[in-house]
Amino acid sequence: MCHFLDGLDIVYREVVKLFSTAFATRLATPALLAPLALVFAAPCASVERPVTAVTEPQKVTRSASTIDPCSIVTFDITCDAPGELRRRGGAEDGVVTCEAMCNSNETPHGPYQSVQFDEPPIVTTGAHHFGRRTGPWNVHETSTDGPIRETTTYLHGPRNGPYRTFHPNGAPHVTGAYKREAPHGRWTTMTVDGVLVLEQTFEDGNPVGMTTRRYPDGSRASEQQHDEAGRPDGVWTSWKPDGTVIDVAEFRDGTGIERTFDADGQLLTEQRYVDGELHGIGRVIEDHRTVETMWSHGKQTGLQREIVAGCVKTERTLVDGRAHGPFRKLSCGPKAFELQTGAYCGGHFCGLWVERSPRTGFITKITEYDALSMKLAEAKFDARKKLADFWTLDENLRLPRAACYQAIVGGLCCDPTTGTYTVNTDCLSAPDTTEL
Repeated sequence: MCHFLDGLDIVYREVVKLFSTAFATRLATPALLAPLALVFAAPCASVERPVTAVTEPQKVTRSASTIDPCSIVTFDITCDAPGELRRRGGAEDGVVTCEAMCNSNETPHGPYQSVQFDEPPIVTTGAHHFGRRTGPWNVHETSTDGPIRETTTYLHGPRNGPYRTFHPNGAPHVTGAYKREAPHGRWTTMTVDGVLVLEQTFEDGNPVGMTTRRYPDGSRASEQQHDEAGRPDGVWTSWKPDGTVIDVAEFRDGTGIERTFDADGQLLTEQRYVDGELHGIGRVIEDHRTVETMWSHGKQTGLQREIVAGCVKTERTLVDGRAHGPFRKLSCGPKAFELQTGAYCGGHFCGLWVERSPRTGFITKITEYDALSMKLAEAKFDARKKLADFWTLDENLRLPRAACYQAIVGGLCCDPTTGTYTVNTDCLSAPDTTEL
């Protein structure tokens, strides 16, 4: 129905005025409005049945009136009986999208088109089969006759069949295929100049065989082999553009060690794999600093240590990649002791954190946190082990907390987790002088 239009010229002028007002800086340019004419060009008479809005379209305010931009667009869709052409539209992040589709019993069935008024406009074409995407769906630039940017094949909903993307000049970019939503078969990635930079093969979503990456000049970047189960297998090698080896790994049935090197051939990382997942002690080396992390089936779980010039500086416990459990910061030397102790709860500070003087080993500060890193109290001590400064969030606990912290400094025990701050002698709070 075109009751508010009087010929194609009026339609196009309305579009120009609409987008000049609503999207002045974004869309109102002759270079952009000209290709929009390809979308609006079909006469209203070509729509064979009334257009019914599926949802309330997004209105764009102009002066004292409102205009539905999607009511002006003419889509090139013909619905077979008993199909009914329906339209809907909306705006998100300032970009208007208009859709038209054939429906059968309120379910999308048959041809589909949409126009997204971006820069440049994007037109999507495809089809539904009783509510599920099926066949090729193409993303065009400017109009249905414009260059294709992406084409995806569906089969009753999932991606199933060829998939391709293209560079702005029309040259192939990514070429592959899906099998029930999983990458399957040979996949390639090309530069705009036609250089093959990635080649890999998938079997039901798992990489199999050789995966080869190249730099834009065509030189080798990496080669990685996978077995039929998708696990790392054989020798993996990575190169710099000048041909220098920077990464070497050797696997068998997904199990092996991967090492990376700097330009001088010095070891940077060492990681162990079991069944294709990080497992065991991994090392990251930078200058004289080494971080050792325990992995368990692809997750950082266990002890993590920072080692500087052969001396252990920090120790913490990780669970699924987050700090959870005891933490220690240590001094170096023949008689190493704890400079700082505390605990994490799910990545947050929790409980008592104690700091000691690196010169004497005496406690200088005690901080108490709840389970979410909120500071509950803090006490500072002078060189004579006397309380020098004290702060607490709850003034009702000032005296028991102060007595508790003072007892810890004196070598006694005080467990604040019960909320009673009871002092006892069943512990050893003296500095740990274990030789590391």
